[in-house]
Parts: sequence; structure tokens; C-alpha cells
Amino acid sequence: MIKLVYSEEIEIRHHEFLIQNLVPKLTKAKSITFPWKKKSVNVLIEHLKYEGTNLEFKTAFKRQQLSFYSYIESNLERISKGKPSELLKIQEEMSSLFPLIMNILSSREQDATFSDHVYQLFGYEAFKTDTLFNLLKTAAKRRSGRGSRTRFGLKNRHHFRELLCEAFPSRAQEICDALNDDKLPTSKMFEKAFYTIPDIHMTLSNVGKSRIFEYGWSDYALIMVGGVIVCPYCNRQFVTPFLSSDGRIRADFDHFLSKSAYPHFSMSLYNLVPSCKQCNQGLKGGKNLSPVGLHPFEHDMHSYFRFTAMPGTVTSTASIDIEVDDPAISNIEELIDTFKLRPLYGYHNGHAHEIVKKRQMYPDDLLHRLLPESPFSDVEELKSFIVGYVVDESRINEEPLSKLRRDIAIQVGFLPKKIKLDASLMNKLKQVIK
Repeated sequence: MIKLVYSEEIEIRHHEFLIQNLVPKLTKAKSITFPWKKKSVNVLIEHLKYEGTNLEFKTAFKRQQLSFYSYIESNLERISKGKPSELLKIQEEMSSLFPLIMNILSSREQDATFSDHVYQLFGYEAFKTDTLFNLLKTAAKRRSGRGSRTRFGLKNRHHFRELLCEAFPSRAQEICDALNDDKLPTSKMFEKAFYTIPDIHMTLSNVGKSRIFEYGWSDYALIMVGGVIVCPYCNRQFVTPFLSSDGRIRADFDHFLSKSAYPHFSMSLYNLVPSCKQCNQGLKGGKNLSPVGLHPFEHDMHSYFRFTAMPGTVTSTASIDIEVDDPAISNIEELIDTFKLRPLYGYHNGHAHEIVKKRQMYPDDLLHRLLPESPFSDVEELKSFIVGYVVDESRINEEPLSKLRRDIAIQVGFLPKKIKLDASLMNKLKQVIK
């Protein structure tokens, strides 16, 4: 829920990936007449209320299509690494310059032919990671200073072992023994032996040591290098990646501007929000959220609302509610509702119970008496330890439920914040907890 930030290196690599993969497709597409079917054209003419014949429609389309492709190529850097607000500017420019093209893209429900074509041009479905063996193999060849198509010879195998040993330094001898060139004269035997080594995997903890994602660009490369740990939408789920020979998991990429409505932004870096499967597939899906307002890559979303503990209205337990600081923010309630934060956080009322109890057990006078005997430098540091989890505001993205625990701790006066402590509410909560 803290604003997500990518490095300049990630922006450059993503942009270079699109140059290599999209530009040749655009060049080819310019030289080919788009294969419209008569039925599709008739459907669009009727839906768009186009005043012209079938031939006039296709002629106007072709004229705008070529300019549309040229615009994409000329503005590829903006499209590939522009922030969400920049993408909206591009959308406005495209709508002004290519009204027929953009109307066709927005008519996907009537006919998806051209929308699918644009989506395929950008190649999101091909933005995939190869097998772990092939990743290591490619990285080994690059480290050798040779192209990926060269033979996987002894020098490359040496670098392959080197990459693995860097990722698993304590298992270096085991790796070298299993991948001994003297016992494995062929590449096929070498690959087969690799799969016999148990528990070889890449996670955020060792991927930097092996540096296999320094070469090439893919979905797992972005997730591994980006380092997003917790879902920025809900702060409830880890989205930490894992890649091995016999299993893989990673964060979903939510297209904030849906890939069905905005296929031309389907590979825009800041339109790919790493998120948990519950938020992306289960709750948001293909919904088109308001493009104006809060965005995980442009705002600290957590600062626009806060969790509060309230006496339960149905049962004698504390419940979790959400207070919005500024309802005028155009999409804050939309986001809260889309990701069902109110009902889902109802499962975590035990955290409110725990923090209220701790506040009762550790009044300020007791904390000041405990401080000299503790390893902490001040009372606030001691309070943070007692609350548990990460309570530093800048580290909310590092641990699930950090925002909830921090907000409740502030509410009951455990952590400093310029808010008025509601003594009456605190008394009611204490009675509920008892």
C-alpha cells in the first residue's frame, strides 16, 4: 500500500524488451492490409453509426491504422515506461488523432478482431519465463561472451555450475560433483543430471547472487528484480516468487487499465501491478476501474484510509472497520469495494483483540519502568516490539497485515500519531475484550 517504485534499470530493460519484440511486428503490420471480414466491418459500421460504405470504412481505417502504428513506434518509450498519468495523456492523444481506431478498440464486445490484433502485437502472452535449466543455460552462455545459439560446450557448462554455486554457496561441492564434465560427456546427460539435484530453486533471497535474470527480460525477471513482497491492493497476502525445476509461483500482474479495453497498454510497465491472485483473478478480474485517482505506482494508497477497531454490533467481539480520510478522492471507495477490504479484514479481528490487550497490559508508566532493562533505545522502539510485525510506516509493504496492526496500534495510543484518542471507544473495546 506504500507507493511501488521501480528502478531506472527496470524501466530501461522493459523498454529494450519492447523495442526488440514490438518494433519488428509493427514494421510487418504496416506492410500488410488488415484482413477485415465483411461481417466484422458491417457490425462495426452499425454499432459506431459510421456514415459511409464498407469500402469507405476500410479506407479510413487503413489511413489511421498506419499512422497509429507510427505513433506507437515514435512514442514507445512513453508507452513502455510512462507512469499511469502519462498513459492517460497518451490515451487522450490517441483518441484525438485516431478516432476511428480508438472507437473500434472500445467496441471489443461487438467485434474483437482488431483489439486482439493489437494485443498480440504487444505480446503480453509471450512475456513468459523459460525453464530454470534454460535460464541458467542462457545466462551461462552470456557470461561466456557468446550468443544464446552457440553450442553448450565445456566453457558454458563451467559458467552454468558457477551460477548455481553463487546461488547456493554452501552446496558448491554437491553441485560440482553432480555436474562433473568427466561423467557427463553430452549436453543431454548434463541436463538430466541437473534435474537430479534436489531443491534447486530461485527466490528473492538468492536470485541476486546467481544473477541469472541479468540476461533477458520476462515475467519472472520483472517480479524477481522488482522485489514486491506483499500485495499492494490488500496487504493481506505474500506475493513472493519461487522458481524451480518442478514448480513455480509468482505474483499476478493486474492490468490496472484492463488489457481488453486498453490492449495498447497491455505491456506498459506501470500498468502491470504485481498483486495476489485473490485480488487480481478473484475480485478485480477484467473490471475497468476508474483511470483517474489513486494508483499503486503513483500514490501511498494506505494514507487515504485507516483501519479501526470497533465494538462488535452482532457479537460481543471487536470488529474491524475502515475510515476514509477524504471521500472526495475519486476512486478510494471504489478500490476498497473492489478488493472487498471491509468484509475480508473482518477475518482479522483477532489482531485488534491482541493489540487492545497489550495496550491494557503495558500502560505508559510500566513501559518507562521496563525501558532501562530492555535492549531498546526509547519507549517508542519498545512499543513497536510489543505490537509485533513491522510498524514502521515506510515498511508496510514488507509484511502482510502491517497496515492493520499499525493503524490499530495508533488508535489505542500505542504508537505516536496526531489523532485524538477516543477514551469512550477504548473503554468499550476493553469491555469487549474482557
